[in-house]
Amino acid sequence: MDKKYKIFIEKMQKIADLTAAENIMNWDQETYMPAKGAQFRSQQVGTLAGIVQDMKTSVDLEKAAKNVLESAQEESEEYINASIFLRDFERDKKLPTDFVSEFAQVKSAAALVWQKAKEEDDFKLFLPHLEKIIEMTRKMANLIDPKGDAYDVLVDLYEPEMRSEQLDKVFTDLKEGLIPMIEKIQEVENVNDEVLFSEYDQATQRIVIKKIVSDLGFDFERGRIDLVEHPFCTTFSPDDVRITTRIKPNDLTFGLWSSIHESGHAMYEQGIPSEQYGLPLGDSVGMGVHESQSRLWENNVCRSRGFIAGYLPYLKDHFPDQLKNMTTDDFYYAVNAVKPWPIRIEADELTYHLHIIIRYEIERDLIGGKIEAQDTAAIWRKKYKEYLGIDIASDAEGVLQDVHWSCGYIGYFPTYSLGSLYASQYYAAATSQIQNLENDIESGNFDSLLSWLRENIHVHGRRYNSEELCSRVTGEGLNPQLFIDYAKEKYGAIYDLTL
Repeated sequence: MDKKYKIFIEKMQKIADLTAAENIMNWDQETYMPAKGAQFRSQQVGTLAGIVQDMKTSVDLEKAAKNVLESAQEESEEYINASIFLRDFERDKKLPTDFVSEFAQVKSAAALVWQKAKEEDDFKLFLPHLEKIIEMTRKMANLIDPKGDAYDVLVDLYEPEMRSEQLDKVFTDLKEGLIPMIEKIQEVENVNDEVLFSEYDQATQRIVIKKIVSDLGFDFERGRIDLVEHPFCTTFSPDDVRITTRIKPNDLTFGLWSSIHESGHAMYEQGIPSEQYGLPLGDSVGMGVHESQSRLWENNVCRSRGFIAGYLPYLKDHFPDQLKNMTTDDFYYAVNAVKPWPIRIEADELTYHLHIIIRYEIERDLIGGKIEAQDTAAIWRKKYKEYLGIDIASDAEGVLQDVHWSCGYIGYFPTYSLGSLYASQYYAAATSQIQNLENDIESGNFDSLLSWLRENIHVHGRRYNSEELCSRVTGEGLNPQLFIDYAKEKYGAIYDLTL
């Protein structure tokens, strides 16, 4: 290995080590940390974030990367890693270390208050923290690009090179394609999904979840599952990826499908080349592609008729009383029922996008200064009534339902819809290239699909941006119409409608 590149790797991996330590602290805060650990945990996270920021923006690391570029062959992994780092460096150096450390402490404290506010249905308790996060997020965007659109700057952190102008078009296409479809479905007799909301033993659910996500390809020797309020996935390295879930005693699908969703994220992380640890080629493309991996497994695979046909007998073995009369068709229809619902992570595959559009519109206007944090609860209720016809009963199921704003993840929400769109395109490409994929899924063999995802998506790290990767894998860039066509075919058959 070239000496200049070795120096660069050593510096980058030290940053990765400390970032992993910070991630472990955040994971522990959500899972096992005692309640009184909050004060010092926020301080500890802030200290680590400041150290990492100093290291990421050091002159020595910049010099090491430039030294690599001087001798590396263009398009080599050395050249790509150094050049992507230098792009990040130009952004990161604009953020003072004191600001980064303070913001990390603010977010850590806010996440704990958010959880209490949600439990107590008390938006006023969380409001001062949300106001602080909005203030600091606006400041961060201004530091990075004082002349640019602040919300675009934030979106770029999660979906590089995506802009709100593009998002507006995508979401307009989705609204025009999905809202009439959803309205037409609501006019007919709804699918019966009552069986999903019987009493299901939670310990048995955990057994089922572990079996199914293991079958899909989640490697338990390199990961684990724990219980939390709001499911998430985090990674410390490709060999230590954690997922969390929430299991409800009267809802079979929530724990299972949220676990499948998070295992999709985790399998992506486990598929990134470990030899690129700490480097851009050892990182994910962006959250749109990351979400495509979770949504693909959650919806395209595990809500397919083949998957239901294959796993319904297994589910009946574990829940014989609840599912004894279920046919494959009945269960397939039940897990794909379309009905407006107040909670995003419990939403069906179609109305889900309206949940995302609501959040996108609110946070875009928050950052743009058109509304303030104190307005969000009322605006949330208004938009849910307008888009989904739902009366929001409480702030706990309204503006407080998601953890993201408490963590400072503003600009993240649009990637959920982008992920579903990419997933539809990727799955169509995989189906056309993998012989008998549907049969493999019904028989519980997911190796061919996971291998295809590893070879076509996971292995590339950040070599391509999301649009480039999509074009490379599917032959065209992001195309919302493909998702709409897929939805019309699938749900037209389920509801016996011409959509």
